[in-house]
Amino acid sequence: MRIACNIITDIMPLYCENECSEETKALVEEHVASCSKCQRTLNTMEESLKVEEVRKADSDIQVIKKITQQIRKDRFSAFLWGALLLSVATVVVCIVAYNIIGVSVAPDGRLIEAFGLIPIAWLFTFISIGLGLFCLHVAC
Repeated sequence: MRIACNIITDIMPLYCENECSEETKALVEEHVASCSKCQRTLNTMEESLKVEEVRKADSDIQVIKKITQQIRKDRFSAFLWGALLLSVATVVVCIVAYNIIGVSVAPDGRLIEAFGLIPIAWLFTFISIGLGLFCLHVAC
């Protein structure tokens, strides 16, 4: 049974994407074997389908790369904000601890104070300022 070329041409996209039944596939293959025009059309469709698949794969790769970059940026940003909050918390703890411990005079006349907390508080204050400026202007 001879099928018209335009019907086979209509079925070819399904054949190329392997979306047709086995009977339809056999019909297309039988017709293409005997018709050089349809054979050229089928080859052209298969080539264009391969090119389209490559383009789609390339665009999928680009999307994945963009998502990966965003995740890295978000992870870095979260790290910086965490470091900033930890620095601020350290400053607050140092100041509160210094005020709670206070200053006292020992029985032998020595002055007792938690002086080491003051430089630590200043150090983390500067770290907090630096991280805050970096977060606001560069990374976050």
